[in-house]
Amino acid sequence: MDTKVCCHCGDAKPVSEFGKKRSAKDGLQSWCKACKHGNYVENADRWNDRQKQRLAEDPEKERARQREVSRRWYAKAANRQKHGRFYRKDPEAKKAYARAYYQEHREECGARQRAYAERKPEVIRQCSRRRKARARGATGSTSLTQVQQRFALWGNRCWMCGADAQHDDHVKPVGKGGADWPCNHRPACQHCNNVKKDTWPLPSLLGIGFPRPKLPPDLPSAAVRFGVELGEEVAA
Repeated sequence: MDTKVCCHCGDAKPVSEFGKKRSAKDGLQSWCKACKHGNYVENADRWNDRQKQRLAEDPEKERARQREVSRRWYAKAANRQKHGRFYRKDPEAKKAYARAYYQEHREECGARQRAYAERKPEVIRQCSRRRKARARGATGSTSLTQVQQRFALWGNRCWMCGADAQHDDHVKPVGKGGADWPCNHRPACQHCNNVKKDTWPLPSLLGIGFPRPKLPPDLPSAAVRFGVELGEEVAA
């Protein structure tokens, strides 16, 4: 089942728990339905009281403000629809506009990017990994949520030695023809990831250049897990 992480509560939920948003990249709102409803319930009285107060103080001014808000909203909606049709017909025009805008507002864009990187460094790292994989010709794409799910599947432990994982490893290296699909991602500790590098094919028992598995008793050996998941025969 496809999932998405809510930007408000931080929980990974099914996509059916998110409202539609045509302008978003994935077509979904960033807050889940429960968070949006909770926010409305929590602030509805305050919003209504503020609107009633403005109406009582100056009715004409408030009605003019509401008309202006509606006009701007419909104008922006029409503009998005117009530009959406244009850019779908000519995607290169959108890229040219984005490059020109960045050159004209370089300092402002840089400040926004730095602030976002400070707030969400893990998202920036995942985007960088995905961009590098694409540049090397890897097929597929993996989101941050999918990487987190892969880590949870392996108990946040290195798939080669069972230690605490800090790195996201491509089992079949991208440089050796590996894909960037979620099935090729596994958590790895820093030592194993540095030793493995772009080794392919892997040693059948991970015994050549890799530490022998020392896993908790409730986890099978790395060799067994490696063989079962890939459907290959691994010698005991």
